[in-house]
Amino acid sequence: MRTTKLIIFFSLLAFSLTSFEKKEEEKIAWRSDTRLDWKDFKGKPNKASRNAAMTDSGYGFETGDVVKDSMKFIVVNYFYPKSSWVKLDIATSGLLAHEQCHFDITEIFTRKFRKQLLSSKLNRSTLKSMLEKLFNNNQEQWKNFQTKYDNETEHSKNEQKQKEWEKKVRKELNELELFAGTEIKIFIRH
Repeated sequence: MRTTKLIIFFSLLAFSLTSFEKKEEEKIAWRSDTRLDWKDFKGKPNKASRNAAMTDSGYGFETGDVVKDSMKFIVVNYFYPKSSWVKLDIATSGLLAHEQCHFDITEIFTRKFRKQLLSSKLNRSTLKSMLEKLFNNNQEQWKNFQTKYDNETEHSKNEQKQKEWEKKVRKELNELELFAGTEIKIFIRH
């Protein structure tokens, strides 16, 4: 799982925020109709790790300028193939489902962030600090959720817990379907 950093750029006329630090890096955007495959894991396996695979996914956002009283946000969840890896000699379909679930969990928190943005009362004078606070709080919850998932499923080894988590994740994605679109427009108060 990727810990995404918030990078802030200021100019005199407008400001934009982004957390996609390597825009040219190979990445796969999350889609409900696309599942990960072992061929997507192109990174070099960490031989010292006890884990059989590692998914590097993360979400972030970019903004446009404030136009009249609104601002466009693009919030996207990506999987990073070159830093995701698998030890193919011990890979299983259950492990692949586990790694897919990591990517799906990232999508849950991507949608939660969109929902938070849409329900926030943002204003021009506190926009930067409010966005940082929202993003950082959501990131902390996402990291804790991912850790809990790995601990409870024992990194896919506990098959019953793995199935429970897959069901839980599908349910949360369905409940947040209204926030599945990558582009949103937010009203900004003066």
